[in-house]
Amino acid sequence: GRNALAGDLIYEDVNGDGIINDDDRTVIGNPYPKFAYGLSINLGWKGLDLALLFNGVSGVDIFNGVAPYAQSLWSDGNTTSDVFNASYLGTNGLTSQPRIGELAANGISFTPDANDNYRVANSYFVEKGSYLKLKNIQLGYNLPSKLLSRAAIKGLRIFVMANNVFTITKYSGIDPEIGSQNLGFNGNGGTTNRGIDSPYKYPSTRIYSFGLNLSF
Repeated sequence: GRNALAGDLIYEDVNGDGIINDDDRTVIGNPYPKFAYGLSINLGWKGLDLALLFNGVSGVDIFNGVAPYAQSLWSDGNTTSDVFNASYLGTNGLTSQPRIGELAANGISFTPDANDNYRVANSYFVEKGSYLKLKNIQLGYNLPSKLLSRAAIKGLRIFVMANNVFTITKYSGIDPEIGSQNLGFNGNGGTTNRGIDSPYKYPSTRIYSFGLNLSF
């Protein structure tokens, strides 16, 4: 957990034996959804047709493994502007992010935080991962047969389509639809990696398409 007064991680005596060690490790999230659902809608009117495909999950937790890279400082790579929101960085007071260290008054010297807030797995990075996605939408139009018969064509349908149109979620990462994935360049995806959002995964790509269905 986090110390809400200091912006630092704290350890908890989970089993109540008065000693803080590996025996106090505990499960802090569930990567398996309580409910998964989908919805398919197909509508037609005269020559027009519209198809929509939704899917989503509810009651699932995600370990945001990208946040440490986005909210902290790393000697071998870039970070994001989120780093400036860290607790007690410069003139900051307590914020929604743990502290990353102390910036000296000269604005140059920096001392990393001794608690390793962004290098130790903890509940700060566990987020609700429920989402609803519009995975696919397709709008088509079938040209009238009377018009096509002059060219000896049985059918001609024109359509436009989009994939991964939008996502509704409270997850702060890029894409809550993660499943199992590699945790490194040479890692192997599997059930033990499920629910971990790593920086080695690309989010779902939004794709726009246009096409023709022609029959003679």
